Amino acid sequence: MIIYYDNGHLPLFRDLFRNCGSGWSTQHRSDIARFLDLFFRKKKLPSFIDELLFRPLPKDCDDLVIVFDSMTTARYLNWLSRTYPEKRIILWFWNRVTDITRFEGLDPKVEIWSYSPQDCDQFGLRYNTPFYFDCLETSCPGNDRSVLFVGREKGRGAMLEEIRCALSGSGYTLRTHLVHQLPFGFDDPFRSSFLSYEQNLELVKNCSAILDLTASANAGPSLRVMESLFFGKKLITDNLSVGDLPFYNPENIYLMGKDRRALSDFLDAPCAAADPSVQSDYLFSHWITRFTEKTPTDVS
Repeated sequence: MIIYYDNGHLPLFRDLFRNCGSGWSTQHRSDIARFLDLFFRKKKLPSFIDELLFRPLPKDCDDLVIVFDSMTTARYLNWLSRTYPEKRIILWFWNRVTDITRFEGLDPKVEIWSYSPQDCDQFGLRYNTPFYFDCLETSCPGNDRSVLFVGREKGRGAMLEEIRCALSGSGYTLRTHLVHQLPFGFDDPFRSSFLSYEQNLELVKNCSAILDLTASANAGPSLRVMESLFFGKKLITDNLSVGDLPFYNPENIYLMGKDRRALSDFLDAPCAAADPSVQSDYLFSHWITRFTEKTPTDVS
């Protein structure tokens, strides 16, 4: 059972989870319920209110329930633990832990796991790798000589301009899709409208390389890193910890701030095939298995 926050990725991610053999649910009964849960996230409410806010688990729900961290509240996790005491409840961070205090008062039976080894060390969390989907078609029809960045702006405008200038005259273009407008009236040539994950995958399949810009030095491997691994695309990243991963290959991965090659030289060189045995470690099915291989007392 996977419970994922209801956002723009929902339709495709829901289908991918189901196609990989996992159950699926969302947290709240309605958009209004989600708003109330988030608005009163640090307020103690009568327990009967929880029944009005939260969607019950399906009757055939697995014993393992994994809740993604995005927009999740301690109230919801405690309600799950109280309502389904026979279930093993896991809070999964596929984002940096920016405010661990939002989970103060969390039922100690709820396990907290993270994709970031640094966060695991700092906060005493359990570690699992990120994942990608076994059932997703990853063949690529072409190469449009673009370097693709998809994500929120988060102060990355200057870095994107630097990359664009570095590619000038190389025959490669920077293709960006920013969700939010830059602050302070910045003239943003990159800003775009909402992009579904299906649309993102079409861009990934046709690009030459994926640009991965992290918002934090302690970030683990992002979804962009997983896309580069499974779609056989080159990766340009400022996350230097990627250099410690089992699939790191300088032919395929350019570490910004460390790599001294010209970007055009890196992009012009052939992309080496990934080791299938290493790839398989990051498949969704193996990700799920690692939760069951470790006991609740195992800590990274």
